[in-house]
Amino acid sequence: MPPAETVSGNVGPTQRQIRARLPELPYQFVLKLMTLAASPVGIDEERRGDAIPRQLYDLDILLASFTEPSRWEAMVAYCSARYARECETWTINIAAGEPNAGIRHRLQHWASCSDSSSGPWRTIRAVQQSQLRQQVHREPWGWRARCLRLALAVECIDVEDGWVIWQQALATAALVPASKAKRFKNTLAELANADARSLPLELHDFVWEVLSNGTTPLAERVANAYTTLSSA
Repeated sequence: MPPAETVSGNVGPTQRQIRARLPELPYQFVLKLMTLAASPVGIDEERRGDAIPRQLYDLDILLASFTEPSRWEAMVAYCSARYARECETWTINIAAGEPNAGIRHRLQHWASCSDSSSGPWRTIRAVQQSQLRQQVHREPWGWRARCLRLALAVECIDVEDGWVIWQQALATAALVPASKAKRFKNTLAELANADARSLPLELHDFVWEVLSNGTTPLAERVANAYTTLSSA
């Protein structure tokens, strides 16, 4: 088992205090990330597709807690080790590019939730209404941004300077706060090679579309978005 830590908190209507042992952040993140790997390691969506939205939500919350490079490095190392262990359990070979290729493919599928008539959005909406507090509910583009943000983080896991690139991606998103995002509309459209009139109202969320867009190498893509938005 991975290293664990004791946490405490109050739960339920009576705010009953509990204590529990949970894997430390890097390992907890990876264990949840494995649920998005290609089947059979990850969740079988034909049988349990409604389990995916909660994993997306939890992973996004955990991802925001990576504030130190040492934790990021521990997570990256454990990711490949954990996947190898899962493959051994399932008696399958470790495929090239996995688990990250399969995880990103799944995240791209769920990112189609920006279409409010899509299957992913209908599933997300049902889970959101039944399992998540009203205060953390998001519209379709908020969930698309969540999927793209996670996909970009997984892309960073695959490269040597992933932590540095991820920090620059976060800094880029911070350049476009929701309260002042409108003034960046034309710049975002230019970066995405899109018509400004086609952009969603949630321009702060659209930053993750820009960071994920195109075939430009990851480091160059993020650096270009940061530089362009900084001077907008």
